[in-house]
Amino acid sequence: MELALTVQCGQDDQLLLAQQLGVETVFLETREWTPTALRRARHWVTQTGLRLAGIENLPRSLYARAVVGLPGREAQIEQVCSAVRAAGEAGIPMVGYRWTPPGGQASERTAAGRGDALVRWRDTSAPDPAQVRFGPEHLWATLEQFLGRVLPAAREAGLRLACHPDDPPVACIGDAACILATLSSLQRLLALSDSPCHGIDLCLGSLAGMVGADIQPALASLPVDRVLAVHVRNARGRGPRLQDAFVDEGDLPLPQALAALRRTGYRGLVRAAAPPGLVADTAWGHKGRAYDLGYLKAVLQVLGA
Repeated sequence: MELALTVQCGQDDQLLLAQQLGVETVFLETREWTPTALRRARHWVTQTGLRLAGIENLPRSLYARAVVGLPGREAQIEQVCSAVRAAGEAGIPMVGYRWTPPGGQASERTAAGRGDALVRWRDTSAPDPAQVRFGPEHLWATLEQFLGRVLPAAREAGLRLACHPDDPPVACIGDAACILATLSSLQRLLALSDSPCHGIDLCLGSLAGMVGADIQPALASLPVDRVLAVHVRNARGRGPRLQDAFVDEGDLPLPQALAALRRTGYRGLVRAAAPPGLVADTAWGHKGRAYDLGYLKAVLQVLGA
């Protein structure tokens, strides 16, 4: 397995930190999706000798109507196809996306974590009532329609789409907010298409919330060739209320989870989520990301990964 780092487009200091920490591969956050902007972004990364693994997430504004099937969805799906083609033309190999409907995102606030570090506290129990009318089968149908249109564009562009799962909200299983918040839903997602252009950006924190201590058989149940990247996040508590934590604490036994992931045969990229806010750190979290990367590097070295 190889460690990666998520950086913001145009922030030279973040690329320098990646180099200083021995990272060779990065994911990119960007708001610009024109062919020119994406080519410029890729050049910005590769000119430093780093490799660009992909774009972290499509902006939800590009496809929010497509998620819930509102009028205008056809135009938005075509926007996504255009963005995918632009990424392919720029030589970007992967693009991430989510399928949480508008209003279904967790409410968030800031809390005090270990040593008063600033962490996110998320409540996924109460989706916007206006969105609950979009039932789960409706959202599965819109997702299948979306993939039916976008995957051919991805195949032609030579890139892969990676879907990030949702955190499991115990209080609203089956509501519109959480169709990708169970292990069986991830398996159903993969069954929608057997295209090698589509897979999962597997969040170990979300998966642990779904299955608790049974993360090893859960990992073994997912086809390893469809796990396109791995996202590491630790938290305290179970859905619907979670408080983010440092990677070396929380309810996810991360060394055991990474060992189980390695036993599945996964040899791809692993990167950490945004870290807690440390004393005198930057908004992006230079200190926190260095801490996370050092911890993950030590775990992988012990595992021989």
